[in-house]
Amino acid sequence: MRNISHILSENRFEIIIIAFLVVVTAFLHSYNMLNFPYFESDEGTYMSQAWSFSTSGKLSPYKYIYDHPPLGWIFISFWTHITGGIFAFGFSLNSGRVFMLVLQTVSSILLYFIARRLTDSRLGGLLTVLIFSASPLGIYLHRRILLDNIMTFWLLLSLFIILYSKMSSKTIYLSAVVLAIAVLTKEPAIIFLPVYAYIFNLVLRGGIGSISSLTTMDNRSIGGAVIWLLMFLFIVLLYPLLAFIRGELLPSDSGVSLVHTFLEQWSRRSGSFADIRNTDIWINIVNWLKEDPLYIVTGLAASLINLYFGLKNRNALVLSLLSISYWAFLLLSGFVLEFFIIPVLPFMAMNISYITIYLRRLIKRRYMSIGVVTLSVIPALSVAVMLFLMIVHYSGNVKDKFNIFSDDQTGPQKEAVWWLLNNTSDNMVIVIDNYAYIDLNARNTLTGRKFEYYWKVDFDPDISNVLLSNNYNNIDYVAATPQMIRDINNNPKLALTREALKKSEKVIEYMGNEWGVEIHKVFPSGNDVTLSGGYLYL
Repeated sequence: MRNISHILSENRFEIIIIAFLVVVTAFLHSYNMLNFPYFESDEGTYMSQAWSFSTSGKLSPYKYIYDHPPLGWIFISFWTHITGGIFAFGFSLNSGRVFMLVLQTVSSILLYFIARRLTDSRLGGLLTVLIFSASPLGIYLHRRILLDNIMTFWLLLSLFIILYSKMSSKTIYLSAVVLAIAVLTKEPAIIFLPVYAYIFNLVLRGGIGSISSLTTMDNRSIGGAVIWLLMFLFIVLLYPLLAFIRGELLPSDSGVSLVHTFLEQWSRRSGSFADIRNTDIWINIVNWLKEDPLYIVTGLAASLINLYFGLKNRNALVLSLLSISYWAFLLLSGFVLEFFIIPVLPFMAMNISYITIYLRRLIKRRYMSIGVVTLSVIPALSVAVMLFLMIVHYSGNVKDKFNIFSDDQTGPQKEAVWWLLNNTSDNMVIVIDNYAYIDLNARNTLTGRKFEYYWKVDFDPDISNVLLSNNYNNIDYVAATPQMIRDINNNPKLALTREALKKSEKVIEYMGNEWGVEIHKVFPSGNDVTLSGGYLYL
């Protein structure tokens, strides 16, 4: 007890800082998180896969197609198990959002210590977490149940272990295992492997965590790096081993294989640099700049400036590489979704803080002799102004002027679920957005009634061929969301759902804050129905 009291007394100020950051992060993230933003289809996908793993031991309620490694939703299933089940917080997806809150809060603590070490400043750690937590774009994306958020947590934990393990301690090699877990949560984490390996090598040589010159390479550092890399590869290769054991590594007549899915995803490219305005990366950068211009502009600028500083300072180089390497991946990948920016957000925040601390120290040194010490607070005050603008102004402008702290987009989605449960009968087939999958199927008391995800209606043979006989007339209702309509318009292969909607009439709609659900009854072999109002444009 005396030792604990001594530790608390010695670190009282830092404990206060961490407690403050935890409160700020938890408040900004949690306030209204169950109402905004709307439940996205991917959130329903990961939660339904976690539910399937918890209830049946299967990796998906449908056939697992290796679209992502399974560790992300396996972690979610563990979360639901220890918290009392999938409905412990009401609507099933609420549980996942609470899990994201826990991860975000823990991530903020890890980020504080990482930034504190790399900026060699408590203020640097404080500013980093405040920027990271106050971003309206970040809040919007971090609330969602996304593999990217889970992956980012593991990335930060791995970096924390590297920076804070003693060079003589074997625990530093645990960072390789944690980084591999990040990759087995979502594949893009592997982009950070070269930078993490570089940081690991710097730590072994005593060249990070403080501004110091490096010693020459020796057998110890080379051997340590090889062991670290082999541990990483051993864990990551368990994923293709799983596919091999299941007989689904290479393409076969079954139509499902890890290699086939990888090649298919690799081919998902939009536009070209000759027509850059129509590429995914251009469209998303424009959107990110609209939603959080201060964060994106200052984060990118700081990352590039630190690349120059990195010629003389290893800490600056590391921070720059963490950010720039991932941006390079986004630029070259060809297929980019809105939430792909999540992993780079903490690293951009650290780059901003590093520049701030650097300017503060520079001003202090230059003007100390003439007594203008107060000038040293100017960089920190500038960041404070930035934070104020981010929270007060941009929080009401993200996502086409929605307010992340007051708007309700999930309420209508939940109401649509209750309507479908109470107003559809046995032996019906209802096509749905995946956000509703668990609540409709887990609460379904009619054994003949089927609620099926619209992507599986057209792409899963068990649904399209067996259940529906490739005939849209066998569909009774379609619960359409804006996301479903966008996908139907962009992908001609979603033919069954499209035809069902064209032969339907709207029965009821649940709308709120520009997002909701329109429930349509399908009329077999009917004439095309002209859809008016709402958001259905086929």
